[in-house]
Amino acid sequence: RPDQTRPDQTRPDTETNKQTVTIIHSSSENQPIKAQDEQDHDDDDDHDHDDSTTVMTTQAHENGTSGSHTTANTGETGAGTGTGRGPGGKGPQRIPSVSKSLTLPHQLPHHPIHGHGAGGGGRRLPQSQASIRRFNVAVENHSPANEIEQLGILNAFPLGKDVPDMATALDKGLTQDWKVIEEELETYGRNELPKPETDSYFMLWIGAFNDIMMILLMIAMIVLYAVGDPIAATAILAIVLIATNIGAYTEYSSNKEAAKLGDLPGVSLVRKKNDPKAIHGWVQVENTQLLPGMIVQLKTGDIVPADAIIVQQKGECHCTEAMLTGESEPVHKYPFHHGIPEDEEHATTKRQSMTRLYMGTEFSGECAALVVETGARTEMGRIFESMAEEDPDLSPLQKMIDRLVVVLAMLSIAASVLNAAICIPTGRGVEPDEEDPQALVCTLNSVALTVAAVPENLPVALVIALAAIIKNLASRGVIVKSLPAGEELSRLNYVFSDKTGTLTKNEMTARAVVTLEGHVGLSEDFVSPKESKAIPTEASTALTDQIRLLAARAQDDVRANPTGDACKKAVSDQVVQNVPGFERHLLETASSKTKMARAAVTINGQNYLIKVGSDWVLRGATKQATLSTDLSNLSEDSLDPLDETFCENVINTWATDGYRVICVTAKPVNTIPEEIVEGEEGDFKDGFIFLGCVAIQDPPREDIAKNIEIIRGAGVVVSMITGDNPITGLSIAKQVGLASDFTEEDMRMCLINAFELFHNVEESDAKREIHKRLHYSMTHKKGLIIGRVSPFQKRWFVEVAKAMGLVVAMTGDGANDAPALKAANVGIAMGNGSDIAKAAGDMILVNPSFSGIVEAIRAGRLGFDNILKFLLFLLGTNVSEVIVYLTLTFVNIVIVLDALNLLVLNLLTDGFPAIALSLEEAEGDLMKRAPLRRDTSVLNGFTYMSIAITNTGLLISYFVVILLGNEWHLGDITGLSTDKVDDYENGLEKVRMMFILLINISQLLLGFSHRCPDRSVFSVGFFSGKWMNYASLSSIAVIILMTHIPGIKDIMRTDYPDLRSYLLVVGMSFLPFIIHEI
Repeated sequence: RPDQTRPDQTRPDTETNKQTVTIIHSSSENQPIKAQDEQDHDDDDDHDHDDSTTVMTTQAHENGTSGSHTTANTGETGAGTGTGRGPGGKGPQRIPSVSKSLTLPHQLPHHPIHGHGAGGGGRRLPQSQASIRRFNVAVENHSPANEIEQLGILNAFPLGKDVPDMATALDKGLTQDWKVIEEELETYGRNELPKPETDSYFMLWIGAFNDIMMILLMIAMIVLYAVGDPIAATAILAIVLIATNIGAYTEYSSNKEAAKLGDLPGVSLVRKKNDPKAIHGWVQVENTQLLPGMIVQLKTGDIVPADAIIVQQKGECHCTEAMLTGESEPVHKYPFHHGIPEDEEHATTKRQSMTRLYMGTEFSGECAALVVETGARTEMGRIFESMAEEDPDLSPLQKMIDRLVVVLAMLSIAASVLNAAICIPTGRGVEPDEEDPQALVCTLNSVALTVAAVPENLPVALVIALAAIIKNLASRGVIVKSLPAGEELSRLNYVFSDKTGTLTKNEMTARAVVTLEGHVGLSEDFVSPKESKAIPTEASTALTDQIRLLAARAQDDVRANPTGDACKKAVSDQVVQNVPGFERHLLETASSKTKMARAAVTINGQNYLIKVGSDWVLRGATKQATLSTDLSNLSEDSLDPLDETFCENVINTWATDGYRVICVTAKPVNTIPEEIVEGEEGDFKDGFIFLGCVAIQDPPREDIAKNIEIIRGAGVVVSMITGDNPITGLSIAKQVGLASDFTEEDMRMCLINAFELFHNVEESDAKREIHKRLHYSMTHKKGLIIGRVSPFQKRWFVEVAKAMGLVVAMTGDGANDAPALKAANVGIAMGNGSDIAKAAGDMILVNPSFSGIVEAIRAGRLGFDNILKFLLFLLGTNVSEVIVYLTLTFVNIVIVLDALNLLVLNLLTDGFPAIALSLEEAEGDLMKRAPLRRDTSVLNGFTYMSIAITNTGLLISYFVVILLGNEWHLGDITGLSTDKVDDYENGLEKVRMMFILLINISQLLLGFSHRCPDRSVFSVGFFSGKWMNYASLSSIAVIILMTHIPGIKDIMRTDYPDLRSYLLVVGMSFLPFIIHEI
């Protein structure tokens, strides 16, 4: 308050390590807060703000000769803290809507910047350093005893446990009603990562109209409405609506499925003692409802729900931040007030990371943490928002389709204009006794020509083909977020696969107990290293059981620890029974400092100190156990001096083969110590016996070797890319078949330690080296084993591979993988990965198994094959219709088909078979052929030849039927005679019937033939395709109904021809099929 100086703020020199921070909430945050020397020039302006209040807090010696003033200010660019120091100055300044002041410890982990001035406020900090949300909380009784209680929640800066009121804050927690908290949520936003921007169904549907083919059809529809043919116009509208809705629905459904995987799950325990639902002062709150200032409880295995800092802890705390950094090693976390070593190693940025818990990371330990950022303001949220919104490259098929549509559009327009130019002035192609104006008839014929030239079913069939890929993969646990990604899979020829969880099970398993005299396998599929020998279980039961039990009990209190879980699973009831009188007294779990767990145990009345962990436990070991060693009945005679060299060789042998080795040492003592002092060796320094090790491994998936063989047989090179040691990666690669045939030269070129290779190397030089390695990989068809790789280095590998013309897939699960996932042609995110990875990827593997990648490639190739089939079919049939139409106009033969006839034929005769071809089953084994090159066009010499052959057969049959039909039913093939006789009554309707049936039957037969574009359909069975069978029956049934049912046939303007006409139609229908088969 401006008129009140707090007497309790006067402290002696010994307490100058405290500082005072004014916590504010600004209702006009675009007003910067100015230091005192700046405000002197703006007094007039300051008086204009009614919501401004002068606030001073001082902290001075009793003689009043000096003082300090600290303010937190909010302005246009953010908020920050500053300290102004001057001789006895109070440093008053005006700030908007002051909330209150709190006393904090000196060491603020996130905002250590201070400004100096004569009694004024400190300098403002940029927005990036203003990480704590301000709440507008009314303050009435401003005294240290109730300041936290009045504030309700810790809403500005973190409070440490050495602050006098911290106990009160931790005791009571939230004091606001949930209604108030809900209002704050509405204002501040929920704790949710920004969802990837996806269009609504309506916008996707509108976007589907942005297509040249759709635009042409819409123009044709408008013209038909204008000239008075609403039936044909309505039919075109139906085609357009069907095509656009199918595409929009497919993409919308995929986006919804992908969004479901990105929801932030779970609840957190928030301190709110006065809540009736609270249990022991903690109440469950959905993670989306967390706000800065709330105190949450975290325990081992929890996922940190928001950015937070520890204010109270029990024992050591760690976070696994691989999602952010790619580093699998847990990071030791300190309370923000804890004394962190002030040396070069712990610079300001590192201090921040050591005191901050980041959203989405895995926590180990137990603490109460103060939420400081939520949602998009978290580190995870900032990465999400800063992720480059690059427009994805169009796939080759998309580019080809776009070019094809442009060509068809130009040909359609040119043909229509040419037809109109010939027909309107001359009347060619118009029935002599036509009652409608000649110009109108010619316009309708030109529109019909546009309909004939445009394959209306191409968008529908294309969408269905790609949607079939997506649906097929979805049933196998692979969600494809975009239709183009499905096509890109058909060209995939290089995969960068993560190791953990994709190639392996992500389940650490104890595979063997290792002693210096041999090992005992613990799993059925265990394969021992060549350098180590197996020993009979009976000869080593006592020792190996004790090693297993000690390794497990040293990690009992560490939950969600894969290594500890593996050791514990290796201990059966029988093992426990085999170790009599076992009791654990003390335990200090492993930490990043000690690299080991220490404990005090009793076995059969004998007390032991034990150390369990990495090979660090060998320090202090002087003797080694033999197979006859039994801790329950220890005999000094059974112990030999420790052979350190031999011991290290044994350990390294197992480590080289991809095992994590957990060493166990023990020391007999007379009495159990009262406690284990952290950081002090004491009785744990020396005199230990090396018993042996537990060899742990994340085993490969059962089907991975088979899938690797399949994918390599398909011409796809698979490389492993991991943050682990490349030697460990090499071991797994050998087991799964990636490196089983490596030569010495392969090892030199394909085994990469990215950290060593690219350390202090310019990006351009690094990419040249990557190009050399990738070129070797593709030339020799050997995958790279890349270890110790960083996120930006992953992207380098992807970018270089794409620049080489490769079609690249990248798998990943962490936020650090997002750049590489986005850069790849096909980004494959794991279903159990981070939201950012799933947003960046084109596909999501719900079950993170390599088999999903194999299925994706197979489905992509099948989809591409089917797209090629119906493209050849549609182009072959539609081009022939355009040629026939123009030819009839040139030679002045009456055009027998109008726009409605052509539209029905294109929809039913072309449409059903085209859709059936898009759903065809695979021909042979798709995974035994090489992938298509990225620059391979669908329209090549083979396709042009196929189209030409199809059109040749169709044109011959079309002209034969039209000429004979005109001769038989019109009496004059030129159509110029105006004489009519009874025998020729309804002759045009009969010829139209013949032509419709001819197109229908001949194109259905061609549909069967196009099931196998490069060989005879009889090689796979003429009726073996169920979808083509359904399509044929449906098409024939509909055509018969529309041409023979009274009323409907009048709309189609058809009539029944004689028997010879039917026989001619059937005979000529087989001609295109026979030519295409030959």
